[in-house]
Amino acid sequence: MALRDGGFEIIATTSVRYDASPGNTGTVFALKIEEDSELIGYLKLKLWVEADGSDDMDLTVSVLKLDSAANLVMRDDTSGIVKPLMATGKLRVSRRELDTERSTESEPVLLMKGEATDTR
Repeated sequence: MALRDGGFEIIATTSVRYDASPGNTGTVFALKIEEDSELIGYLKLKLWVEADGSDDMDLTVSVLKLDSAANLVMRDDTSGIVKPLMATGKLRVSRRELDTERSTESEPVLLMKGEATDTR
């Protein structure tokens, strides 16, 4: 994690393996921020991934806010539904190529090229 504009930078490097069988939820990383902080703006995550035994994978990343007792912080989503406070991103790895002309530092635009789909 790197929070550069806010003054502190934490870079974590680790390796994780897990069985991607149906029903397996993947893996979880946790970072406890000890000082009062505000996360404002876009979140970015840089991963190096490998799908051993497969030629593609789907990634889902969620950043959730927990209170000091590790309970989800909930909020009203303006429709009257109370949901966890979180940011989520999804990506099929084979379709990750960026459109360099339209992408910005804070908003990537994917070309959505990659794996062919048989529509017959």
